Amino acid sequence: QVKRLSELGRGIVIRLTEIAFPYAEPIARAVSEFTDGRQTLFILDFQKQNRDLLLKSLSVITIANALQRILPDCIVSASASTFPSTFVGLSNQEIYERQLYNEIVRHIGEENTIYCDRASVRAESQDGGGQPAPRIDNAVMTRWEFFREPDEEDKYEAYQKAAERAIDSTNWADLGIWGTEFIKRTKSGADDSIDTAQKATAARINIHLYIQSRPDTPQDTLGGEDLWED
Repeated sequence: QVKRLSELGRGIVIRLTEIAFPYAEPIARAVSEFTDGRQTLFILDFQKQNRDLLLKSLSVITIANALQRILPDCIVSASASTFPSTFVGLSNQEIYERQLYNEIVRHIGEENTIYCDRASVRAESQDGGGQPAPRIDNAVMTRWEFFREPDEEDKYEAYQKAAERAIDSTNWADLGIWGTEFIKRTKSGADDSIDTAQKATAARINIHLYIQSRPDTPQDTLGGEDLWED
């Protein structure tokens, strides 16, 4: 597989979950037989995690050093989903994936590392359960902020209230991107506003990806996307 993929000249991505971490070095040696690693990305995927993810930074650093001894030009990313599963009484949470990345870079530098997370989506499928209470989420570089409303009968009004609270909050930034525009339309009561958890999730992910892809830009100076249409 490595031989055939390397012959395509498109690069190779190797995703390892925790159970496969002990095999990272043998896999790297196999890869080194066919490529120098300049187009090789290893994703160390921790899948579903909590704040204890930060305790695993040493294992990532150890594996990254081992991989780059064998393939000096390979890229290493650590990924996880630390997004909470319950929001009762929860107004915010740190983005532990970003903290993990910062710790890795502190030890091995950023030249051959790429920030990676699961963009707040679940690491596994969810079975059963009804729709969650209306909630609008905002993302800043290091933290999620949650604006949850009681599970009222009028979902439209509940999402509208949540959007108002999000926009009136201290860390709201009018980024001019699809996600923030969607939340603004919801606050104004527009017909094409957020009225389901799926739509709220889409807005949250759009904001999160936009911000995390610009880590060196202050949030209050981030520009908007190119012109877009629904």
